[in-house]
Amino acid sequence: MTILVIGATGRVGRHVVDQLVNRDARVRVLTRDTAKADFPAEVEVVQGDLLDIDGLRAAFVGVRTLFLLNAVTGDEFTQALVTLNVAHEAGVERIVYLSVFDADRAVNVPHFAVKYGAERMLEAMDFSATICARPISSTTRSW
Repeated sequence: MTILVIGATGRVGRHVVDQLVNRDARVRVLTRDTAKADFPAEVEVVQGDLLDIDGLRAAFVGVRTLFLLNAVTGDEFTQALVTLNVAHEAGVERIVYLSVFDADRAVNVPHFAVKYGAERMLEAMDFSATICARPISSTTRSW
């Protein structure tokens, strides 16, 4: 089983990859810039973008678990929705989603509204999911 990590080249994602590698997991990372993907040789690096549906489909081949940390951008919600739909289509069974603390209470903040919308999408799509809020150790929700 392969675990796909999206957001792997950032501060949080790098630690996720390190922990998975330390546990002998098969890890694939999706990154826009492979020059930033300085990972051990056993980590599969795939270049791609969250708005490139064909590229996402290729990245999800054989993946059963997804760690999703998408960047704060103007099209963040679109990226999340596209990614979750492609993951669902690919048969991903489990998602760990990095959200924000109290996303449901601060929907007037665009970034929080995006995170809360993605959380609701995870539930509506009936994924087995764990929602982590920054800082990671402070809050998690699963269904």
